[in-house]
Amino acid sequence: MESKKWIIADTHFNDRGIIEYESRPFTDQDEMTKEIIYRWNQLVSKEDAVYHLGDFGFGTQEEITEIVHKLNGKICLIKGNHDRDSSDKWWLDTGICKVYAFPILMAKFFILSHEPTFVNPLMPYINLHGHIHNQLRQDIQRVNCCCERHNYMPINLDSIIERFRALNRYSEAA
Repeated sequence: MESKKWIIADTHFNDRGIIEYESRPFTDQDEMTKEIIYRWNQLVSKEDAVYHLGDFGFGTQEEITEIVHKLNGKICLIKGNHDRDSSDKWWLDTGICKVYAFPILMAKFFILSHEPTFVNPLMPYINLHGHIHNQLRQDIQRVNCCCERHNYMPINLDSIIERFRALNRYSEAA
């Protein structure tokens, strides 16, 4: 079975405040954390790569480690505004596989970032981002990957590629 690549942002594991702030349909942070882990693991296999676009979760290193170990896949974290207070080593010690402090370019085409980034319309790049939660600032060069927008589940990169291929915005040669 070939491994897949998944994208998700703004899980905010263990964050009580995000439930009210974003009108998430959970009674408390424990229910939210358990449900997001469940939905994640329904899709992601242990061999898959998951690119988390920031604002992973809140808590002690032990609490975050426990969550990371419950999640399927090899997690690569692009730090969000709520992740930056902890060092890269801190995150790696939780079981996260790779940590990036800044946006990364994936497959020569996708700019993965926490905050939406400006992409010149003449450039072929697509920005996969988080940070804006339920706001819909999406266009032909940006995809809001916040978990609220995708039923609290990761998005398969192949489905994103197919969407942009249908719009004639994606080419393997890019």
